[in-house]
Amino acid sequence: MNKGFVSRRYIRIVALMMVLLLVLSGCNKDKKQEKVDANSTVVFQYGDNIVTLGEVYIYSKTVGERYVRQYGEDVWSLNLDGKDGEKIPMTDVVKEEIVEEIVRVKTLVAHAGEYKIELSDVEKNNITNEATVFYEGLTDQDIADMELNYDKVYKVMEENTI
Repeated sequence: MNKGFVSRRYIRIVALMMVLLLVLSGCNKDKKQEKVDANSTVVFQYGDNIVTLGEVYIYSKTVGERYVRQYGEDVWSLNLDGKDGEKIPMTDVVKEEIVEEIVRVKTLVAHAGEYKIELSDVEKNNITNEATVFYEGLTDQDIADMELNYDKVYKVMEENTI
């Protein structure tokens, strides 16, 4: 299916550009090569939260798919007007949104206990189903390149539900 190919291609480009941007910007200089476990490269750290390559990929894929659904396949060729009339590529806008969304979710999850937020069994079942569909939709190359496994997919979806 061509639409899936185009979306996957652009999501991978956005994910890799974001990783490059974060590494080059010096974000978490001491930890950029650190491994959380044998299969997780740290991309950046926010407070006590370590964000891995796999997490960034999942966010990139879901945010990118949301943009494609809302604005169409040509969304990646768009340039938005920025300050002083400068043109900002949509990929740059999306990279910024992905980082903001990760930080927002991690912050809310960190405070979930204070507000006694717990997931219901129905919500947990929904997460299991969504994580399974998402994971089964990945190629072996996606899994290897982005250091993914089912547990990582489930964790990101769980955090987003919280």
